[in-house]
Amino acid sequence: AHDFLWFSTGHGLSRFDGSRFVTYGVADGLPASSVNTIIEIGSDGYLVGTNGGGVGWYRPDIVAPGAPRFQMFAADGHAAAANRVNVLLCDRAGRVWAGTDGGLFELTRHGGALTFAPVPLGTADDARVQVWSLAGDAQGRLWIGTSAGLSRRAAHTSPRSNGKPHHADQA
Repeated sequence: AHDFLWFSTGHGLSRFDGSRFVTYGVADGLPASSVNTIIEIGSDGYLVGTNGGGVGWYRPDIVAPGAPRFQMFAADGHAAAANRVNVLLCDRAGRVWAGTDGGLFELTRHGGALTFAPVPLGTADDARVQVWSLAGDAQGRLWIGTSAGLSRRAAHTSPRSNGKPHHADQA
């Protein structure tokens, strides 16, 4: 990722350039010091999943002097557990998924903002299911490792279709 190695740590997000580490933490705009995951989203920078603060969007070329390095987005209107982001994944279609302690979400970019859309997993109480791992396969399916077991979503499903949710297939 642009000649850097990135590390998610309990003290923030660390970047290694081959000779030294730089760690970005609460003083740099992260709302929580513990970072669980990071993904690159093309030329738009990086998304960082925190343990309690939601998702941070780090765009290295847009940082103004004295401004926070991260623009933070929380799963407003959802349980606090939704802001404990365990894993992020950008799939083959460019969709960004967030696995949280409060279920699965699709993150949608609208200009400079991110919105969290809950994705039904087909369990009795999706908001209480922890999502720990996400993987995409060659057919474009999303595999979801949860506290309730393994689920998958077909490539063509979306969280909402005419207002009606599509439920995940149980693997």
